[in-house]
Amino acid sequence: MKNSLRIGKEKKAEREHQINKHEIGFTNQKKKKMIYLSIIIVLIMVILIYFVSKAFLEARKTNQERVTEYIEKLAKDFYEDYYYPQLNDMKENELIEDIPTFLSNFEQRGIPISLNQLIEVHYKTESEINKVLKNYQCSFEETGFQIYPQSPYQKDSYKLDLHIVCENLSKEGSDS
Repeated sequence: MKNSLRIGKEKKAEREHQINKHEIGFTNQKKKKMIYLSIIIVLIMVILIYFVSKAFLEARKTNQERVTEYIEKLAKDFYEDYYYPQLNDMKENELIEDIPTFLSNFEQRGIPISLNQLIEVHYKTESEINKVLKNYQCSFEETGFQIYPQSPYQKDSYKLDLHIVCENLSKEGSDS
């Protein structure tokens, strides 16, 4: 009888050990899920904070700052995505000997580009430009930029000089 009592106690102890082992495993799984959930929540919060702050900073910009940024982006995109590739085509067609020699001619005097010229070469339409410059009446002949190619005369080696001749049409008092 002692033997059966001992076996019963061992089985009971083994069952309790298995139950405790299962509970420990369950809590570890729960902890892992909570950690993953916490990481996801933190990432979502960081992303939300980024976009909210970006929108806040954009909303604080004046119309003049937006126009200046637009003209600068327009100049960079024009030179890097339109003008410079055209030079590559000209070199391939043997219209120019090499790009650095050609661009070195404009290092001091620059390459003047007006909004009208962008429209003439079909880089942008007047409505695309006016959509961004909606609060301004700009002179399409005088507003533009000057590109100064710089050695080593690569796609991204240049300086810009922006020329903005615009009249503010909005009612913002200090943004003229």
